Amino acid sequence: MHEFEPHHNLDLDAAAAKESAAKLNAFRNRLIQERWLSTLILSIHLELEAMMEALIREAKLKLGKRASSRDATFFAKVSQCEVLTLLDIKVISCLRAVNKLRNELAHNLDNKPSSESVFRFIESMSAMHPLSVSDGTNQPARSLGTFNSIREHFTGTEAENLEELVFVSLMMLRVTLLRTLDESRG
Repeated sequence: MHEFEPHHNLDLDAAAAKESAAKLNAFRNRLIQERWLSTLILSIHLELEAMMEALIREAKLKLGKRASSRDATFFAKVSQCEVLTLLDIKVISCLRAVNKLRNELAHNLDNKPSSESVFRFIESMSAMHPLSVSDGTNQPARSLGTFNSIREHFTGTEAENLEELVFVSLMMLRVTLLRTLDESRG
């Protein structure tokens, strides 16, 4: 067995070291590329949860109630926001859809949410921010407000744009909660 000797020199300029570094960097880049959407969903989910917790805490303090909600699940926090009427029902629907995406990721080895969950999330976001598409002709834009219209559109030639739409939608939901939190603080 070899022990690491602190004075032992490693030649980082050696061909083997450079090859190992290149392989590690390629793996890291592939991992980032493959899991960027999953990572985004998980991180936004955490941010949304923290914002809901702050909203609930502030609302309960104003009512003179105990303010702790840290042990509550995301779902319970969404329900508390609904009961306390802290958020619009459309925002509540979007939060539940994000939670479904997150839960799928937590229990799925593929690290990808199902198309159905993504379409449901886009549907809920479209209720808040109407979504429509145009084919670039003089024809009127087509609304994508229902699950079926979203599935039909993104199952075809526009499938590659779905991840970008999820990204934009998550950012819009995040901004909506940030704005609500700012407004609640006066």
